[in-house]
Amino acid sequence: MPITEISVVIKKDLILYKVNKILQDVNQRPTIEDNIVLDKLELISPIKIKKNENLIEYTIHITFKLHREGGLFSIAGHGNILLNCQSIINIIDKKLKVASSIIDYKWTEKPKITMGALEIPGKTIGSTILQFYQENLMKAVDKTINESIDIEQLFVKMGKKYLRNTMVHENPAIYSNVVVENIHIGTLEEDEEKVTIKVGIENKILLSDSPQTMESISLPEIKWQFKENNRNISHIQFHASHTFLANIFKNYINTLKIRQKDVEVTQLEMYWSDKMHVVAQIEKPIQGTISLSGNLKFNAENQSIDIENLNTIVRPKNIIYKIIAPLIERNIFKKTKELLPFPIKTAFLQYITNQNIQLNTYASSQFNINIDTVNLISVETQTDNIQLNIELLLNSLMYRIT
Repeated sequence: MPITEISVVIKKDLILYKVNKILQDVNQRPTIEDNIVLDKLELISPIKIKKNENLIEYTIHITFKLHREGGLFSIAGHGNILLNCQSIINIIDKKLKVASSIIDYKWTEKPKITMGALEIPGKTIGSTILQFYQENLMKAVDKTINESIDIEQLFVKMGKKYLRNTMVHENPAIYSNVVVENIHIGTLEEDEEKVTIKVGIENKILLSDSPQTMESISLPEIKWQFKENNRNISHIQFHASHTFLANIFKNYINTLKIRQKDVEVTQLEMYWSDKMHVVAQIEKPIQGTISLSGNLKFNAENQSIDIENLNTIVRPKNIIYKIIAPLIERNIFKKTKELLPFPIKTAFLQYITNQNIQLNTYASSQFNINIDTVNLISVETQTDNIQLNIELLLNSLMYRIT
């Protein structure tokens, strides 16, 4: 199954804000340690990404106060320290697992600890403070992150919004359903402003002109580290019902003119035997029927659909128009042949380009789609619809988290 690569872009400012909020929440918990008060707990450094690793490095600035009542043996102290930390990110059994640790540190204000009138060496108490941070603070941060981010719940929530019966076009109505088979988490990348996560999705996209009954959304298997593809491909199946096609023909016939007067279609029927048949009931400028028939022919080389053995029949009820019916038929035949072969690739590419604008508007500018090429692989005539199998080659597909 082809893999569609999505670049998930997260601003570093947003990460700093979220992590600092977690640190503040952790700092307010009295259960960490009753005797140590963290006056200031802040992520201050730019986040650094280890290339080709699911590892993030960062620095936490801590200002602390220590106080323990004990009469003559009461302990008090304060200090400032920069902790160089790292967090290893994994997804195990569809759950986020973050494991953080201190890899280095630097005292910006060496700890000053007194016990009564006795001053304790900062180095001695410093190792105790570091052990406290490692055993309490980092574990508390990991626990908060692991418990607050539910990947499966997020996927289901996003899936209901974007993956099931999403109306991607209003007139004519077109609905999109995306089936995700597997998710591949790629490498983390960074620049000065953002972190980018490459995510590969094995999927198939189903387009239809009516809502479909689909399986409930569930989080598929998540795999780490996929190799980037030279070709970023999505496969699309577009099921166009006879009603959908009939409306296209109806709109077309309504553009025709008979003796310089507009045609008005009141009813249209479409059916297949050994070939396609379209029968339109018209009221203006004459009463009667206009029939088109022929064999649909898909041309893979020029990505178009033609109608071979095209035949047009006009059956007016008015006897005068019956006399000139052959002339009207030739005129409709000529007008129809001028539109053929229909460049379906060009039309679909224009539709996708328009969808980029509509999708960005719908999703608050979070999505950005850059199309390279659209290839119509095949056209299959079914009993109740026509299936278009399309290969979409993307330059990029980006999702911004803001």
